[in-house]
Amino acid sequence: MEQYQSSSDMEICTPTAEQGRSEEDDLQVVDISSEECEMLDDDDGPEQVQSSELRLFSLVRRRRLKVDDICLQFIASYRNNARMALLRFMQFVVDASSLSEYQVPENLAFPFPYNEILESAYTANIVSGLLHPPVNMASKHLKEIVANFVQTLLKTANDSSIIFNDSFLQTITDFISTCCDSNIRSVRYTGTLIGVKMLTTLNDLVAVEYTKLEPLWMGMFTRVFLKRCRDVVEAIRLICIDELGIWLLKYPQCFLKQFHIEHLFEALMDKASKVRESSLMSLLELFKNESLQPLYQRFGMKFEKVLLAFSVNTESEVGEYAVKLLVSLYNLSKATCQIIDKLVFAADRGLAQAAAELVNYRLKLKSEVINGPGEQHSTLIRKLLKFFLDFGEHEHTAYYVDALYNTNDIIVDWSCMVNMLLVEPSEDAALSSREVSVLIDIMVRGIKQSVTGEIPQGRYTKDLTRQPNPSARLSVTEIFEIKLSQLILKYRCNDNFEDLINLIKIPRYMDLTVCITGTLSTQWHQLLDHLVDIMFKNPNDRVLKTCAKTLSFIFGTLLEFPSNILEARRREFLQNAVINYKMAEKTWHDSALGTHESRWQRLLDKLKILTVIYAYFDLSSWSVSASLFSNFQKAATDLAESSMPEAAVHLYLEVCYMSLSWDLKNLTTADVLEAGLNEACESLHQNRDTFLQAGFTLIECTRDLRVSERSFEYVCDVLVLFGDQLRRCSTAAVRNLEYKSKMNEHELLESFLKLQIFMEEPSELVKEARIEELQRNRRLLISYCKLVSFNVVPMMRASSIFQYFDQYYKPYGDILRFALERILPINPINFGMTLLHTCIGAYNRFWNLPRF
Repeated sequence: MEQYQSSSDMEICTPTAEQGRSEEDDLQVVDISSEECEMLDDDDGPEQVQSSELRLFSLVRRRRLKVDDICLQFIASYRNNARMALLRFMQFVVDASSLSEYQVPENLAFPFPYNEILESAYTANIVSGLLHPPVNMASKHLKEIVANFVQTLLKTANDSSIIFNDSFLQTITDFISTCCDSNIRSVRYTGTLIGVKMLTTLNDLVAVEYTKLEPLWMGMFTRVFLKRCRDVVEAIRLICIDELGIWLLKYPQCFLKQFHIEHLFEALMDKASKVRESSLMSLLELFKNESLQPLYQRFGMKFEKVLLAFSVNTESEVGEYAVKLLVSLYNLSKATCQIIDKLVFAADRGLAQAAAELVNYRLKLKSEVINGPGEQHSTLIRKLLKFFLDFGEHEHTAYYVDALYNTNDIIVDWSCMVNMLLVEPSEDAALSSREVSVLIDIMVRGIKQSVTGEIPQGRYTKDLTRQPNPSARLSVTEIFEIKLSQLILKYRCNDNFEDLINLIKIPRYMDLTVCITGTLSTQWHQLLDHLVDIMFKNPNDRVLKTCAKTLSFIFGTLLEFPSNILEARRREFLQNAVINYKMAEKTWHDSALGTHESRWQRLLDKLKILTVIYAYFDLSSWSVSASLFSNFQKAATDLAESSMPEAAVHLYLEVCYMSLSWDLKNLTTADVLEAGLNEACESLHQNRDTFLQAGFTLIECTRDLRVSERSFEYVCDVLVLFGDQLRRCSTAAVRNLEYKSKMNEHELLESFLKLQIFMEEPSELVKEARIEELQRNRRLLISYCKLVSFNVVPMMRASSIFQYFDQYYKPYGDILRFALERILPINPINFGMTLLHTCIGAYNRFWNLPRF
């Protein structure tokens, strides 16, 4: 958009007379005696230079008197001496423009030399040496007091019937128009602010004769608004656009014609985001005026590409308002609609929800209000499915649901969705397998958002406050208590495990207070049967982990609502898992050298189930730890000749770590008798040493990189788990569990880490084809940084790792930076020495590089 430039090559930034003055000074009340107040009205005496404290701007700004009283005094002084009153008003404008070093001469006569006054004011400030930046007139406080005084003054003049008396309004408007043409930026700002506020106030003065007001109003509109709406200063343009929106919205009977709405559309091309946002908000409000619809549509289509560019290029409030404005237009091109449709999946929540309104309109999803689910609801849900399949990808389902959430009730019509999912494949209304997967995903994500109020990860919004639906959990329970078992039974054998995983999550969002009655309904027994059966029969790891977490949630209600029946189901479930593992282990040991493939597979299956369950349930009381650590030690010490497969080593690593975690938690949180405590600590001490010995052996000796990497991660976690925080325990036996790592162990961890993550060029590591390898390397680095952050490894030892910070910043910089931030509070002096050693290491490494 072409911006207005003053005719002079010089754009003057005015100095301020308020330097060194605090905000408290601005609000300070000036103590003026009654005699001094009377002096404001007495202009017959000697013409003396006014004190700065008695000027209008100072009185208004310091709030010594009410604005109404100041205006009444001004009108009285005008009746007594119009010339002096008008000069005092000009002084107000000069002071408000940060030129308060200048005193308007009181001997000036009509006609006043407006340009000479402004130029003299600027020169006076320069001579005074006030070459500092001007007072920020765009601040809310100063803007409000100036606008409030001017508007109150005009209303008081109207009530006093002098608004058109002699030259009152004409002189003021001429001076303000001159200010608007000034090369002095602060004067131009103040003149524009006062000018547009005068136009707004004149629209409110219904007592003013229309024939007298119209030429004055339109003349000032031309001299103030039309010139300054393209000013080079953003704040001045913003004032004009803000006020134009008010005129068109609040005063449809004013002297503006409807075609002036074009100025708002032209402001859409302004380079300042605040100006664009102001015009967009005004246009959105104007859309409600039916009389403006034809012009709105004509100009809207003219600027369609501009609005579309805002929508696509900026995920911000401007983009959101631009989409809302486009949605309010009719007959958008097909290409524009397709672009807006894709914004449903944008990261900005406001922008996505604005785009969702167009989806609702185009698909006619809100055209009818239907009471209760039925065939019409199924049709609308099918439209949602088709839209997602046309534009979305599976991982964007959460964004899709969040965009439609609170804008379309169909997205939470779970009853209808369940009925559609239960339709048999042979029926005409059956969904395709792809539609089934999408519908299940939409349904579960809608349930989660309604119950928890969580916003999808990665989507940002102005307000991150969770807003759960208080009745959602009860609604989910009423709908799924009976039908969830049917859904799980129908889809548990699908090739797509994602469907089953989503369905298994639903009980977490149900109201489980039914357990407090002491009895479970038949439906709950069926649901538990299905979940337990899945745990023991499904081979997919993600299904098992999801199912275990859901069972943990269900059985976790025992802590708050004890239930004998539910407790019996829990013990039976855990007992079966432990017994199945022990039987598989015994069968393996009894076989010839334990090499039979079928026996190995059975042991792996049962061990995997036990490992997943151990992550969510405490199995310490089931006496299974001894065999777990024994087998893990055997696998680690004799891995080269051992017949134990790699998968078993991974599982034993994980399950032994879970065992250590649960045992330590029980010792640090539960009340245990002294005798039992000592025995438990001794057993845990032995298991910890066994785990670390086996873990270090796997890191150093195994040829399987995946095994050594996992061992590295778990060893680091155990070292943190048994770190110096145990010193704060009240029991000596627990304090003795602290493990103090040795120098050779530190060297082993560091050498392994360097070998794995710092041997290749950073540019090679960040290639898309190697993303999985990069993630593994980052996990290794995070594991080591835990040791430094929790003071397990001496801080200065980490300098050998931190020296790669700059060279490997792209793949690992965020991790290393966070580690440095964490260790600084531990010991600032040691931190400084660590940085010194880091720089020395980087320097030495640089000079040892091969030279070409």
